[in-house]
Amino acid sequence: MEYNDTLFDLMVDNIPGINLNEGMKRFGGNKAKYLEILSLFLTSQVSAMEQLLTLDNNGEKAILAHSCKGAGGNIGAGEISAMADVLEEKYNAGDVVSECDVLVLQTMITDAIVRFDEILSHVTVEEILVSEEKIRPLEADLMQQLDALQVNLRNFDIGAHHTLTLLSKVLPRWCNQLDEFKNLKDAVNRFDFVIAEEYLIALKKKAE
Repeated sequence: MEYNDTLFDLMVDNIPGINLNEGMKRFGGNKAKYLEILSLFLTSQVSAMEQLLTLDNNGEKAILAHSCKGAGGNIGAGEISAMADVLEEKYNAGDVVSECDVLVLQTMITDAIVRFDEILSHVTVEEILVSEEKIRPLEADLMQQLDALQVNLRNFDIGAHHTLTLLSKVLPRWCNQLDEFKNLKDAVNRFDFVIAEEYLIALKKKAE
């Protein structure tokens, strides 16, 4: 699965304990790269939590908790980082850390992984369905609606936003997934109607 901006947007505010927008900013706004690192972090913490439950040496446990705290803080996993910090302090102080304490942190990580994978799985299924759909000529009424949108764009009519929103709901799935359509939406959202019309013309040619 290739991480991309669309996947990031689906995950924002949907991964428990993770502030994706905050974490993404630390990667210069590169959403795909951030998701890749987030996935690696969550996966690595599965084995780390197992070690916290099995190791006897508090020093080694403190190192694992410190790593979770630091990495978690850097990727926007504030709640996970805070809990790891609590465990690290206890390990360093020689205080008793119960299995329940570790399980709290483990559950936070597991919940994030489960939700991450659910969204990832859903997107993968959608991609498969889209790939199986063949690009074919649009029906006449849909082409007329695209023509109407083009008129809106040429007249710099802000109603183009509403028209495009309605169109996205009635156009076939394969059409919504085309780069031309995605770029069209981005241009309209930026009020760059000149560029938007160029993408619309390209879309119409592909859908004829």
